[in-house]
Amino acid sequence: MMANSFSAYPTEIKASTEHPELRYVRVPHYCTVYGRFPSGITTVMALSGSEGEIAICRGDAAEMARAAEMSEIAPAYALHPAGPLSAPSGLVFIRFEDGVNVAARKEEIARADYIVVKRVPQAPNAAWLAASSRRVADALEGIGRLERIPNVVNVEPQMLSERVHRQGGGGGPVAPPARRP
Repeated sequence: MMANSFSAYPTEIKASTEHPELRYVRVPHYCTVYGRFPSGITTVMALSGSEGEIAICRGDAAEMARAAEMSEIAPAYALHPAGPLSAPSGLVFIRFEDGVNVAARKEEIARADYIVVKRVPQAPNAAWLAASSRRVADALEGIGRLERIPNVVNVEPQMLSERVHRQGGGGGPVAPPARRP
């Protein structure tokens, strides 16, 4: 994907249906690189996602796209107003009301242009989805279609970021609220 333009990506994304007041905003001059990291690009953060290696890099998107011929490039985001840099993984978590099984809603999920990529064994009403195209931009753009499926309680994009440490109070590393394993 030639990413000299991020017009296919939203400038803002709700962190979740349950907390629409929390939003991820696109961060200028930062990009997410999926796959092989090109040399000559300043990597700010390296992450591992379910689909492989992901890096957040600083620089011009067009330059990065040229340097990363074999990689997909997407914008980087931050939880507004001053959250840590985050990379969209391309996965979306969906949860239906209790008693509504994801398997019974696969057809509606497919009509929204998504596929179920991982079931949650302990929660038959929840699953991880990907856009049918497997493109990160399509996964983010179609969240509204998932929210309109009857009996959906929550939809949230998986946004990867570095673990944060709580100050004082004996806390160890904790994952940011929008990140799910």
